Amino acid sequence: MTHAQVEEMAAQVQTIADEHHLTDDASTEPEDERRLGKREDHDTLPDEIKAKYVENLSLLQRMRELHLRLRSLSLENATCPDSERYPFLKELISLDKKLHTNWEAYDRYVIGQSDEGKSRKAARATPKKKPRNS
Repeated sequence: MTHAQVEEMAAQVQTIADEHHLTDDASTEPEDERRLGKREDHDTLPDEIKAKYVENLSLLQRMRELHLRLRSLSLENATCPDSERYPFLKELISLDKKLHTNWEAYDRYVIGQSDEGKSRKAARATPKKKPRNS
């Protein structure tokens, strides 16, 4: 990895942090108060789809932890600051991709659908749900 590539990753992580409000006060609220984006028909969904919603809560928590560790890194005396930041940047970006994949599957699932490979044909069929911050 070059310095420029790590800086590009850092910029991407900053965008992710802003998008998911990783530094907002909301990140310290109890999880039940943060549960946004839940479909009105959530309780009727199959367990594997409900699990994606629950997993996303854990992913966001891990992303907050990683972002906090990134911000608290002391790089002044590090021989190679980029190598110190890289593992955190890489994991945070990976978690963000997983989070978006889960939301996509959760949001697009149609009840009565036989497998996850099928997708919703029209966006207008999206069930009403509370807005979410991710």
